[in-house]
Amino acid sequence: MYSTRLLKLCSMAMMTVFVSLGSKAYSDNLYRFQKQTYADDNLPPSLMQRLYEAKLSYYQETDRVISEHLFENRLKRDAKKANKTMDELRAEIFSHGKIDEKEIKKFYQDNKARIPYEYDKAKPQLLRYLQAQKSASKRDEYMARVKKEGEYELLLTKPIAPQFTVKTQGFPSKGKGKITLVEFFDYQCGHCREASLQLRQILPRFKDKVRVINIDYPINRSGVSALVAQGAYCAQHQNKYWEYHHLAFERQAELSAKSPAQLAEQLRLDSKKFSGCMASKEPQRLVARGKSEAKRLGVTGTPSFFVNGRKLIFRDLKTDLPQAINAELVAMGEKPL
Repeated sequence: MYSTRLLKLCSMAMMTVFVSLGSKAYSDNLYRFQKQTYADDNLPPSLMQRLYEAKLSYYQETDRVISEHLFENRLKRDAKKANKTMDELRAEIFSHGKIDEKEIKKFYQDNKARIPYEYDKAKPQLLRYLQAQKSASKRDEYMARVKKEGEYELLLTKPIAPQFTVKTQGFPSKGKGKITLVEFFDYQCGHCREASLQLRQILPRFKDKVRVINIDYPINRSGVSALVAQGAYCAQHQNKYWEYHHLAFERQAELSAKSPAQLAEQLRLDSKKFSGCMASKEPQRLVARGKSEAKRLGVTGTPSFFVNGRKLIFRDLKTDLPQAINAELVAMGEKPL
């Protein structure tokens, strides 16, 4: 059982980032009812996003089917030309060097936060995963040559990501850039903690180009995340939001109902002001407003990011977020960083 789960954790799902650069309206006609025609942009944001992701999924799966057809046809031709069977040529294409212990250990260390097993237990599955990745890479190299030689062109229209106005007034922010990055997160979400660390590495590269806005979306049922989130907004009143935010993630494994006061004490906040804020309804209202906005936009998990109002569908945040930001910079007529 653990092998299936481990491979899923390693692959992190087959997702790709898509950023719309054009100005084409998102308005395909969907249906007619009582003599009125309804289009994509008649849908509420949550359904508009779901429809876009369904279209994107269809586009990606169709692309994979087409690529498989092209691969098999070209393989058959090349095998005949080389006087080999298709299986022999396939084995040659997928052939890669031996994966040594050092490479497996490095992958394990780099992804340890997502692998819930000790190295010795995980090793056989990691080896198979890395072998599959290398074979896929060899196949991609082969297909890239095939497509280049044949002047390949995909005759499908990629769906355009809808763009929303995210209601961010009153939520913590930093930076004054033209690109707005909104994150919905949960303090007890392991992937959110990892994303928080990655953002601290990614964002300095873009300096004054990005404005970051944080919106809590405490989906953990324990109730602790909501309390910690309320504490963060009370810390904001004392200009210590970001210090509280980072410290809460550092202490994630220890978070409890007592954490807001403990974090405030560690940051040397005014305890009387902090307690008074926590006793008021203001932080509760702000957290509730964040949850409402997340649901309006169709956010179903954390972390979720919006870059200038477009949801980032990502596989690797360290790669995909900079690509999305740079795409927005190019769209604004600026140089990518």
